[in-house]
Amino acid sequence: MARRATILKEQTAVADFAIAVDAGGFARGLGEISRLKTDYLIRGLADLGYQVINLCPNDLSNGAGAIKLLQEKHKVVFISASIQRKEDAKPVFPPYQIVTLKAKNKKAALFDQLRIGFLGLTQGQVMLPSEIDEPELVVADPLLVAQKLVPELRKKCDLVVLLYHGDFKTVEQIMQVPGIDAIVIGGSYLQAQAKQKEQSGVPLAAALSMGKYQNIFKLNLNKDKSVQSVERQQIALNESVTSDPAFVRLAEDFEKAAEQLTNRILQKKFPSGK
Repeated sequence: MARRATILKEQTAVADFAIAVDAGGFARGLGEISRLKTDYLIRGLADLGYQVINLCPNDLSNGAGAIKLLQEKHKVVFISASIQRKEDAKPVFPPYQIVTLKAKNKKAALFDQLRIGFLGLTQGQVMLPSEIDEPELVVADPLLVAQKLVPELRKKCDLVVLLYHGDFKTVEQIMQVPGIDAIVIGGSYLQAQAKQKEQSGVPLAAALSMGKYQNIFKLNLNKDKSVQSVERQQIALNESVTSDPAFVRLAEDFEKAAEQLTNRILQKKFPSGK
């Protein structure tokens, strides 16, 4: 994450409009150590300036309440139009988020501001542990949800961007929904696949290799704010990238916190003298 911070600072400095978002799949699983990892990860994303984070079923492995606590603690925005309460089919989190970006250089930019609507969709099944006492959650059909919400979002925004976590076959179906300007896919998908699947004219960006790369997705716009062309860049987060000192300290803080938590767990499990 320390190297990712350096790349993001460099890239956002040269763009007229820039925003960091995540398509979902960030949770590190069950258990105290895994929850600590997730907590520090979201803290890091918040410090990196991520403004919108989509949710997938695995992200709710510790319950919706845990996600809401992370949201309050780190001041991040989680969205999901797919994850709903079974009892009333209402979304547990906001289905979408509208962000207004201001041009950094108004003299050079084609327009002063840009309103982007981010719609969060996923697929799968939410499996809550038996010890979590929360309402049962279901995952609505992402295609049906897109067909319902994209026209609504289209009326409010200059661009509609789908944040999606799920299989590629469903993405191909959602691409046919009119009004989507771009799709960011979370999961283990090859970016080469994404490039080849733009038959409908909807640009796609896919995350790669579990944090080994920073993916930069550039939409070049016309004066009417329609998409003119797309640029993708994968930047390897290797030793050639300078680590941001603030995020090096964050990693050190996590290591200390993880060690302390591990010691507490061991002391509880194996009390001294017994």
